[in-house]
Amino acid sequence: MIKINWRVEGLPILVDENNNIWRDKFNSSKRYYDYKQLEFHIHQGKEYLLVNRKRYSKTYIRNKLYRVNEYINVNVKNEDLPF
Repeated sequence: MIKINWRVEGLPILVDENNNIWRDKFNSSKRYYDYKQLEFHIHQGKEYLLVNRKRYSKTYIRNKLYRVNEYINVNVKNEDLPF
């Protein structure tokens, strides 16, 4: 279970208590996409986050953050299971 502390206004981006960045789950026609962890990438000397084939800068995302208190369940991969 992950505690979400921040959301980005207008984008499907979540930031958890450990400052990990996640893309929110969504449906697209007949397919279902679950939570995905995202990372900043460097493009032309600046850090950008790639979401839905668009680049968003770190300052843009920082200006659109708002605080929430939510808990989400992220599916556990088979490699993470203890047995």
